[in-house]
Amino acid sequence: MVEIAAEYVLAWEVVPKFWDGTQVASDDSANPAYYGVYLTSDRAPKALEIRLAVVPPRILGQANAFPTEWGGVRNRATPRDIFDYSLLSDTNAFDRLLKKNLRQFGSIFYLSSRTP
Repeated sequence: MVEIAAEYVLAWEVVPKFWDGTQVASDDSANPAYYGVYLTSDRAPKALEIRLAVVPPRILGQANAFPTEWGGVRNRATPRDIFDYSLLSDTNAFDRLLKKNLRQFGSIFYLSSRTP
């Protein structure tokens, strides 16, 4: 089965990372660690991981049985559950549908810098 990547995207995330793969801590606007600060390449994030969570078109007919949940999938109380299947409920019928059909794909893009 071939799908267009941009269709039926339920969620996407961009995660800045260091070369060793550790995730950069979330920035706080009150005390910015990266934005608006001059950074040398040893302090700046070295990679971006971009991930998408998609569902196949065949799920649309089944999802119509859950109009409220399907319409609010992007406003879930725990949006991380789209990327962590263990957070999806086994007792909720809509979550079981997502768990069965969600697919994730992504890529890591390494950044280069000419600064010291």
